[in-house]
Amino acid sequence: MTRGARSFLYWMPRLLGIGLTVFVGLFALDVFDLPGRWWQAILALLVHLLPVYVLVIILVIAWRRPWVGAIFFSLFAVVYLVATGGQQHWTAYLLLCGPLLLDGLLFLGDWLAGRKQVGGSARSVNVTRPAGKKGRLHLPPRRRR
Repeated sequence: MTRGARSFLYWMPRLLGIGLTVFVGLFALDVFDLPGRWWQAILALLVHLLPVYVLVIILVIAWRRPWVGAIFFSLFAVVYLVATGGQQHWTAYLLLCGPLLLDGLLFLGDWLAGRKQVGGSARSVNVTRPAGKKGRLHLPPRRRR
């Protein structure tokens, strides 16, 4: 895999996840149109932002472990489909489930690409730290060819 494709698979699901989180968060702003006191609006905003909190937590975990993003973003798309029961217009599914599923697939691609070892001169290196010591890491001695 080329360096550009690998970089694309690394950054695109993360940027799409951030965009999805902001997009879902925008739907919570409708609470300010409701009648009531200001503290009721703030409380309603906190409740309406619950899906955003979950997406942020999953995105933070998936940043280092892409398989988590692959599972949970795809799962959120399926859960939304099941929860609405086909009652919404098809564009609602396209706008919400489509990017969630795409993000799950991109995280899956990133995870699969990260699992494959690059051939050629690359070698896997076990980096160790002496027990109980802080400081420099010790690399194993290089093999002569």
